[in-house]
Amino acid sequence: MLAQLECLAAESGADFVGPILPALKAINERMRRAKTAGAAHRLDVEWHETLTGVARNARLQSMMKNLRLEISRFERAYMSEADLIDGSARQHDQIVKSLSSRRIDEAMSGLRENYLLSMRVLLRAMGES
Repeated sequence: MLAQLECLAAESGADFVGPILPALKAINERMRRAKTAGAAHRLDVEWHETLTGVARNARLQSMMKNLRLEISRFERAYMSEADLIDGSARQHDQIVKSLSSRRIDEAMSGLRENYLLSMRVLLRAMGES
């Protein structure tokens, strides 16, 4: 559900995303260099909040914040693997590249996949594939 809400937020604010692209790139680079799962998770959340912040819809922002809180411990577990952090950062790079080129559908597909990949990895780790 969070993936869909983030896509809705990012897509509805797509006309305003240009000025935040440098910030998204910088956050992503910091996430790549994070030394702990907690730091990587905080930077991942910051990246997603920056992207979706272009939607100036308080209700939507509140819903996403609540869902992020619900899944935060799972996301931290996902970020405990260095390879997975790098994979997530590569996905973020592709999303930013797509947004830079105004390929919004491609960016939204990448954003959904970013969430789905972490969900699949975690479900496999818990033996619930």
